Amino acid sequence: MRRVPATGTAPIHTRWFVVGLLVHVGLGVAGKSSALVSGGHALLTLGVGLFWAFTDRRPFRLAAWAAYVVGMEIFWRMTKAPVPWEFGKYALAFVLVIAGSRMPGGRSSWLPWAYFGLLLPGVVPTFINFSPQFASETIRFYLSGPLSLAVCGWYFSRLRMDESSLQRLQVWLVLGVVTIATIVLMGVRELDTSDFSGGSAVHASGGYGPNQVSSILSLGAICAVLLSLQLRRAGLLPYLLAAVAVWFLAHAVLSFSRTGLYLFAGSLMGAAPLLPLRRWLTARNGMLGAALVVIGLGIWGYLVNFTGGRIVERFMNTDSTGRDRLVMQDLRLWMENPVFGGGIAVARMERGTASHTEYTRLLSEHGLLGLAAGGFLAAIGWVAWRARGQPYIRSSLVAGYLWGMLFMAVTAMRTATPGFLIGMALARHEGQPRPRRIHSVGHTRKAHAHAQRRDEGDPVQDHRVVTLG
Repeated sequence: MRRVPATGTAPIHTRWFVVGLLVHVGLGVAGKSSALVSGGHALLTLGVGLFWAFTDRRPFRLAAWAAYVVGMEIFWRMTKAPVPWEFGKYALAFVLVIAGSRMPGGRSSWLPWAYFGLLLPGVVPTFINFSPQFASETIRFYLSGPLSLAVCGWYFSRLRMDESSLQRLQVWLVLGVVTIATIVLMGVRELDTSDFSGGSAVHASGGYGPNQVSSILSLGAICAVLLSLQLRRAGLLPYLLAAVAVWFLAHAVLSFSRTGLYLFAGSLMGAAPLLPLRRWLTARNGMLGAALVVIGLGIWGYLVNFTGGRIVERFMNTDSTGRDRLVMQDLRLWMENPVFGGGIAVARMERGTASHTEYTRLLSEHGLLGLAAGGFLAAIGWVAWRARGQPYIRSSLVAGYLWGMLFMAVTAMRTATPGFLIGMALARHEGQPRPRRIHSVGHTRKAHAHAQRRDEGDPVQDHRVVTLG
C-alpha cells in the first residue's frame, strides 16, 4: 500500500508572506496587550485544525498547521493565554490522531510508539507514592511531550513530503515565531545597560523564560535561512527571509541565553554534510551571505555597546548553570533503581527540582526502559539520516531532528517543539522519478514493483527498466 502523498505544491508568494508577516506582528502587539486575544487565537487555531482534520483530504495542511502550533506555543504561554499550559502538545496529539485515523491505510513507523510504550510502566510508582489527583496531573504533564512525539512520528511517517510542502510548512512556523519576536522587540525599547548581568535576561525575552524564547527564535532562524538559500526566482522573498533570520538571531543573542545560539549552530553544522551546498553556491547567495555577515557584525557591535560589554562576558562563560549537578543526581538515582527507575516525578521529589536533561531523566525515572526509549529516539535519527531523496528535504529534516535532540539535552520536553521535529524526521520524501516509459511490455509488472519499491526508499537495480527524459 502506498503512503499518502503530502500535497500542497503551490509556490510561496512574496506578497502573501508580507501580509502574513504584518498580520502576525499585529497579533503579537495585540496579544501582549490582552490575554483574551492570545487565548482566542489559540482556540481559533485548534478549531481550524479540527475542521481540517474532519473535512480536508490533503494531509499537508495538517502538517503545516502543526508547524504553526509549534511556532505559536511560546506566544500563548508568554501572553498568559487562558488555555492549559500543555495546550500546544495536546492540541497536536488530538488533531493529528483524528486526521491520521481518517487517512487511507498505509504503513507507518513503529519507532515512536515503541518509545512511548516503554515509558508507560513508569506511571505505576507514581500512583503508588502519590495521591490519585496529584499523580494524574503529574503524569499528564510528564507524558505530554512523549505523547506528542509519538503521534507526530506516526502521522508524518505516513506522509510523502515534497519540497514545496516542506517550504510552506517552514514558512508557517516562521510566521508563528514572528509574534514572539514582536513581543520581545516591544520590551527591548525599555531596557538599558543595568538590565543585563551574568545570567539570562528575562526582560530581554518578553518577560518569559529566556531559554525557551531563544530556542524557538533559533528554530525560526534556521527555517528562514534554509528557505532564503533554497528559493530561486522568488523575487524579494529570500531577502525578506534572510532579514527575518537576522532579526530572530539578534533577539536570541540579546536574551543572554546561550541555548538558542548553540541550537542554531549545532543543528546546521550537524546537517551540513547533507545540505545542497553545490546548488547554493551561486552569485546571488554569495552576495546574500556577505551582506548577512556584514549586517551581523554591525548588530553584534551594537549589542556589545548596548549591554555595556556584558554580552561578551556572557557568551564567553561556559558554566552549565547547575545542569551538570542535576545530571549527576539523575545518574545516582538511576543506580539506586537501575531496572525500573524511580517512576515518573518520584525522582524529581528526591532531587528537589525538575531535570533539564531528558536523557538522564529517562534513566532516573524509567531505568533500563528509559535507556531503551532513548535508543529508539536515536533510531529515528538514523532512519532520517539514511533516507534517500531530495537533499533539501533530507537536510531540513535532519537539522530539525538534531535541534530537537539538542533541545532535550538542556530543556527536556518542556515544549511541543522537540516532539514535533523528531516525529517529522520520519516523513517520507520524494526520491528518484518513476520510469516514464517501458520498452518491453512483458516487464510492465516488474517495472511497477520497481517504481513502488523505489518510492519506499528501497535501493533497487533493474537494468531492464529504461527511464527516458
